[in-house]
Amino acid sequence: MSHNFKKSFGQNFLRGTRFAEKLANSLEITEDDTVIEVGPGDGILTKILLQKNCKVIAVEVDYDLLVNLLKRFNNKPDFHLEHQDILDLNIDEVLKKYGVTGNIKVTGSLPYNISKKIIQKFIDYNVNLKLKALSSESKTPSPKPQTPSSKLISMSFIVQEEVAKTYSAIAPNATFLSNYVRIFCDVRKLETIPAIQFFPTPKVNGAILNFVFKESINKSYFELIKLIKVGFVSPRKTLWNNLRNSKKWEVEKLEKSFKELGINNN
Repeated sequence: MSHNFKKSFGQNFLRGTRFAEKLANSLEITEDDTVIEVGPGDGILTKILLQKNCKVIAVEVDYDLLVNLLKRFNNKPDFHLEHQDILDLNIDEVLKKYGVTGNIKVTGSLPYNISKKIIQKFIDYNVNLKLKALSSESKTPSPKPQTPSSKLISMSFIVQEEVAKTYSAIAPNATFLSNYVRIFCDVRKLETIPAIQFFPTPKVNGAILNFVFKESINKSYFELIKLIKVGFVSPRKTLWNNLRNSKKWEVEKLEKSFKELGINNN
């Protein structure tokens, strides 16, 4: 298709279907799923998703791309198009608008400049869903029938390869981000995508990054995040010195914890 690529939107389209198919297949989509597609672009991934007979909610910010998407897919009853910036999208409102219940999965080739913000948006949404579920469980059961709820199951994105490595890193090369995200998800870097597979060709490779949300989260997740932040505040220092110097915990308690966990202070 003829398109004026906009650098401000971080637009780089896949040249073929090979990696789009791998991206879609990584979500293990069923007919009962609803898939939110971030930035459908020219529709190469959208077509593959619709062939799996799931409901697709495509969120596209670029007005110039809407006509082509509508021309290609508007006759598909499972295709829905939202002209919005994904970071401004009210997920609950959109799901209600299209009568979505059940499992939700998210995918797309993300603009490299805001990929972390988009990933965080859906992690936050998943956390809020789980907190709401915990809150409703603690209340007295209502005699009224409960409205079927939505459940965010997994996400697969194309992101910059270095970002994928940062999210999926494991010890001894783990990062703040990889420790943080594992509170909520199991995360894997699935495959590298050479830069030449995109148009316009970016300066760096891409990668497929897959997240599978955990059934439950640790109720002390906020304390865990605080601990991880302090632990990585000075990566060249020891964990012991970072925790002790923060003065957020008593030294005696830190010493006891290190001893119980078998962690050497050095």
